[in-house]
Amino acid sequence: MKTFAAIDVGSYEIAMKIFQMSPKGAMKEIDHIRHKMDLGTETYNTGKLSASKVDELVRVLSEYMHILKSYKVDDYKVYGTSAIREMENTAIILGQIQQRTGIHIDVLSNSEQRFLDYKSIASKGEAFDAIIEKGTVIVDIGGGTTEVAVISLGGIVVSNSLRTAGDELDEDIINYIKREMGLAIGETTAEEIKKEIGCALPLMTEMSMEVKGRDLTNGLPRNVVITSAQVEEAIRDSVNEIIDIVKITLEKTPPELASDIVEKGIVLAGGGALIKNIDKLLSQRTGMPVYIAENPLECVVKGTGKTLEDLE
Repeated sequence: MKTFAAIDVGSYEIAMKIFQMSPKGAMKEIDHIRHKMDLGTETYNTGKLSASKVDELVRVLSEYMHILKSYKVDDYKVYGTSAIREMENTAIILGQIQQRTGIHIDVLSNSEQRFLDYKSIASKGEAFDAIIEKGTVIVDIGGGTTEVAVISLGGIVVSNSLRTAGDELDEDIINYIKREMGLAIGETTAEEIKKEIGCALPLMTEMSMEVKGRDLTNGLPRNVVITSAQVEEAIRDSVNEIIDIVKITLEKTPPELASDIVEKGIVLAGGGALIKNIDKLLSQRTGMPVYIAENPLECVVKGTGKTLEDLE
């Protein structure tokens, strides 16, 4: 029985999955480790990664290597996605990391990242296999970027990228609460609001949550209650930008694939796929069926494992 590992160096998390493959080719996940780490904020704002972040990344990857040795892993792949891809000094940073850890990080292009999403979705069983057999659209709403790709028969036909994604939605919530409620909140609080009550369309039953922040008039702590309807209003413009880039990508799709794509639909991946009703809104705007990938946050790392399995 062989053991493989896949590591995804994402914008806000370093994820590792370890798989075992039986002699008959069946793959089983035996461990899943996640380390929260913010690479995206620096990269997307400055185009560079600071020395302190490089040190932290080296420490995490070194710890992961110790874990891989304990499992006696036969092979592994390490991929860097949009945060690594967007760095101005990518080659220098990756060289430093390899020198210090012995780990080579393959930087995925937008198309390659969507292909791993595809591999992950394709491994979910017959239902998803049927969806992507002829043609589909994959929309990955990550932390720093939204990536869209039309896939047919395992290949990328057309793709697009947008610098509006989860981070921008958090910023929208921060600005809305500042403007409408006179309260200053941090990025962590904004992300919690987005995860708990964020929605792209009004909910059947409105949700709310209490938020603590700093009053902008007197500087003292104050609590407010924000509703899902208010969050929907706050993020509306950014959500519309995401939908627009999907529609633009669809318009570039070759006519011979149009009927297949209309029938098979759109698959949502990434953390943004978990925003309530975003699948319904996208379906309304495009007239196509929209599906949310199983465990949308883990598509890249699961797709890597599937790729290693196929190589065998």
